[in-house]
Amino acid sequence: MSINFQLLSEIVEAPGTPGYEKRIRNRIIEEIKPLADSIEVDNLGSVYAFKKGYTGEQKKVLVAAHIDEIGFIISHIDDNGFLRFHPLGGFDPKTLTAMRVIVHGKKDMVGVMGSRPIHLMSAEERNKAPKITDYFID
Repeated sequence: MSINFQLLSEIVEAPGTPGYEKRIRNRIIEEIKPLADSIEVDNLGSVYAFKKGYTGEQKKVLVAAHIDEIGFIISHIDDNGFLRFHPLGGFDPKTLTAMRVIVHGKKDMVGVMGSRPIHLMSAEERNKAPKITDYFID
């Protein structure tokens, strides 16, 4: 079985934060349309693709997956131009340090997660687990 890396890349890179899954949903529908007999989208945005099988005592198969991803919504731009944000979905804040992000707006732009530099932290601050409010996007 060969892997379609181009398709995998397009799906992984399509934005889909909770509540804003339209772009990834449309990409998935575009890809599965030739394979399905019918496709439905419910009020929550879930996609259901149906493929009729053979008649008789055939087994049914369900393939399920999330189309959303961890994301953030910008809540404020401070005087230094840093973006402050709130999470959409659950995650561990420790994973954010130096993480590249894409900020979607009129134009997409790349940013990087940052926090107060360690040399400016007190000894107590260095030993504490980071909180979401400690981070910003540069």
